[in-house]
Amino acid sequence: MARQAWLAAAIEKMNGLYLRVSSELVLLDCTGDMALLGDGLSGQSVGRPLAELSPALADPVLVARIEDVLREGRSTFYPLVDARTDSGRSLGCHICRLSPGEVVLHLSPTSDVELRSLVDRIADELPTVVAYLDTDLCYRFNNRAFEAFIGQSRQALFGKRIDDIVGEESFARLQPYFSRVLAGERVCYEDSLALRDGRHVHLKVQYLPDIQGGEVVGFYALIDDVSEYNRMIALLREVYRLINRTDISNHQIINDILKRSLDFLDLEIGLVSQIVGNDYTVAWVQPPDLGLRPGQVFALGNTYCHLLLQHGGVFHTTNAGRDGRISGHPCYQQFRLETYIGIPLRLAGKLWGTLNFTSTASRSRPFDDAEIELLCLLGSAIERVVADRRVIEAVRAERDELETQVLTDALTQLPNRLAYQRHTAALEASLKHSPMEIVLAVFDVDHFKAVNDGHGHLVGDRVLSWLAETLASVLRADDFCARIGGEEFCLIMADTSSYHYPTVLERMRARAESGRFALDNGDVLSITISIGVACRHPGEAMQAVFRRADDALYQAKRAGRNCIWVAPSKD
Repeated sequence: MARQAWLAAAIEKMNGLYLRVSSELVLLDCTGDMALLGDGLSGQSVGRPLAELSPALADPVLVARIEDVLREGRSTFYPLVDARTDSGRSLGCHICRLSPGEVVLHLSPTSDVELRSLVDRIADELPTVVAYLDTDLCYRFNNRAFEAFIGQSRQALFGKRIDDIVGEESFARLQPYFSRVLAGERVCYEDSLALRDGRHVHLKVQYLPDIQGGEVVGFYALIDDVSEYNRMIALLREVYRLINRTDISNHQIINDILKRSLDFLDLEIGLVSQIVGNDYTVAWVQPPDLGLRPGQVFALGNTYCHLLLQHGGVFHTTNAGRDGRISGHPCYQQFRLETYIGIPLRLAGKLWGTLNFTSTASRSRPFDDAEIELLCLLGSAIERVVADRRVIEAVRAERDELETQVLTDALTQLPNRLAYQRHTAALEASLKHSPMEIVLAVFDVDHFKAVNDGHGHLVGDRVLSWLAETLASVLRADDFCARIGGEEFCLIMADTSSYHYPTVLERMRARAESGRFALDNGDVLSITISIGVACRHPGEAMQAVFRRADDALYQAKRAGRNCIWVAPSKD
């Protein structure tokens, strides 16, 4: 009894209130300073639910804390919301389990130490980097996020000055901010800083002064490392610049996007594929020296991109070997790619292919929302470049078709006079640095005017087409044969050092002579050709070679036609 008496007296003197509460949150007993909760609590309150006794005791967070203590048995402290003593001090509540079905709540005015301890515990749970510094700019508290950011424990950081962490130049740049916060001003800024460990970071920072008794005794630093965000913005700006360039090819643009994205994601392989049916074709790949190459084809079902297409959106993993969706997949079995992130590429609403990044190493952290959004933006950029490329290819094909038409003789489908002029100009330019031997032959159909006059121009056109087709089988793939006007043709044979051109020309003459051109009325025309030949002298212009070959053709006509005449050399 004596012990109960002194304990009761001590409780009365300690300016606290003790509540014994059941697991149903009903008051079982109370003792101590009943006035702490105002007039609503007395000995008559036993048996009533806590929520009816005081608004402070109805706080949902307090109720949750009580339930946690009942379940787990660990004591805890919680500041009561909007509950203050007559002197204005806040009330704190210590919660302790008596038995599996009962807890004791100890309500008392909270001390500054308790409040600071509470603030520190809350700060430890925040993802934001938080530090507390005194007026000498020495660290007195750092939360877990700060430890991870700096790479040192709070014990190691305690008492260090900021200039032990930040480089000298950066520290000098921060001095005006320190002066303002120590003068009682709330300070916000954003800056790039050099740390003494060699890193460069871009930070958004708030300094909050700690004012006690009208004096600043220190300040809180709330720090957001936005270095990755700024790198992402820089990457997107570069991608935007690339896709709007007109001085480089779309092929180079996509390769540059892949290389820059790999640097940002810190992965090994960037790849754009095209998918047609069940074929997965590598369209672009960076870097190009890791065993993959453009044009390489795989079965779609053997690629991670098959899983991506089944998923429908961005698909990713950072540890494929432990990912049940992937670990047994053929691609993992063959290449052991642990990290993968990819997105489908669509043109005009239809699947075209995929954009993906992979690595054989597991990634230390999962892909976050910002990186997933970045991949979507990169995918949109690739889609635009591919779409532009398809338009450009269509325009180029149309242009090439038009150019082919411009340079092709419509009747014989041989190159025309303009094509001949372009060919000789290019050949002459190349001959400035080459001793290559060139033979130029000019030939035409003997008595062609008689064919036109006797049988009509339609028959004459058919004869020219027949001749072009007949002689094509005699020539090499590299020989250039053009119709340069009327019934006249020109043949250029380059690099004839190992090529017995007289035999070829004689074969042409004989093939024309032995051929028979049938008319619609059953008659048969015999066609012969005359050929003039000139071998180019070193340094001689192609126009001069042509004149000598044309003169030789005239000599072949004078010699009776259906023959070959070679122009004499200068010697």
